[in-house]
Amino acid sequence: MGYIKIETVTSNKERFAFEIESDGLYKINCLSGLAVEAPDKICEICIFHNIFVLRT
Repeated sequence: MGYIKIETVTSNKERFAFEIESDGLYKINCLSGLAVEAPDKICEICIFHNIFVLRT
């Protein structure tokens, strides 16, 4: 079992981060209807304003 780190920077430029436990994450479904799929297991998700970064 592994962990996926999720990190974002708020509008006040404060860092907010947490981890969720997962066997493996390869696809993320966004509320806008967009789906992001990675060929390798996703280890970290970073969100900075309108930029979405995945680390595999």
